[in-house]
Amino acid sequence: MAVLVYHFFIKAVGILLFAVEIGWFVFLPFWNEAKEWWKRRETIGRSRRSLLPVGFFVATLVLALVPWRAHVSAPAVMKAERHLELYAASPARIERILMVEGRQVAEGESLALLSSPDLEYRLAQVERRILVLEYELASFSFDASFRERSQALREELETAIAERVSLQRELARLSVTAPMAGRVVDMIPDLQIGQWISPRERLAQLAGTGALAVEAFVAESDVGRLRIGNEGRFVADDPGRPDLPCRIATIDSGAIRSLTEPVLASVAGGPIQVRAKDKSLVPDQALYRIRCVGTIPAQATQLRGMAVLKAEPESIAGFILRSAAAALLRESGM
Repeated sequence: MAVLVYHFFIKAVGILLFAVEIGWFVFLPFWNEAKEWWKRRETIGRSRRSLLPVGFFVATLVLALVPWRAHVSAPAVMKAERHLELYAASPARIERILMVEGRQVAEGESLALLSSPDLEYRLAQVERRILVLEYELASFSFDASFRERSQALREELETAIAERVSLQRELARLSVTAPMAGRVVDMIPDLQIGQWISPRERLAQLAGTGALAVEAFVAESDVGRLRIGNEGRFVADDPGRPDLPCRIATIDSGAIRSLTEPVLASVAGGPIQVRAKDKSLVPDQALYRIRCVGTIPAQATQLRGMAVLKAEPESIAGFILRSAAAALLRESGM
């Protein structure tokens, strides 16, 4: 009944009915049972059979009230602070592979040597045409018919030379070099010599030499327990990758309006439930962005996973009460 009123009538009335139902059907029976036990405490205390339920009750109470939850887990993305994707400039064939997954490379270092028989054939054709044109121009002084064509030949020679320069530059661009210092990551697994590749096919990625950066999205009920400087770790969804240590650098003061990391959205198979609105992905619950910095270089350009962050200890009972209070304030519009 409370759910129907909440969705189809006034939210405040639905929340009030929910509180009444929880109090009447859940807490009141517990309260009445506790009072009855208290009245019979002397009889219960003399019975050995009462030790088991009393012990269970005490253990449950301790588990609920003792603050033992000292970590917060949140969906996160690990990124290299700077990264680039490596492509071939044009359709080409692999002649040599010089890059190795995970290896550090310097700026300008050669990563792969490529060839293009088509470009090489066109360059050879242009070279032959240039030789013919140069011969004709050198001979025009001995023949009257050549002298009449000298201007046209010079223009044709200039065009051929410009085409040769263009083809030479295009061939030079086939060699894949590192545009910056970094680490080679996410190479094509089946890359091999003799393979043909297209300019739309990514060969690998280059992660910058800076430390990794982690963006986590923490629920409103947990953000108050986090502090700048708290340590944590990033756990990738890929079980083959090791946990990466990190430290909280910044905590946003307000909840995000839209999800800035689409890879975490439910529509992309991620853990954060979202809805599309004005070409943005709006989370279904209030989330706060936490930025963390790593203490080691990034092992990939981007990884999806979970951030496990050290937090102020909290009991289960405290978590339930605080979550309920936050939901009440949020839904009531206060």
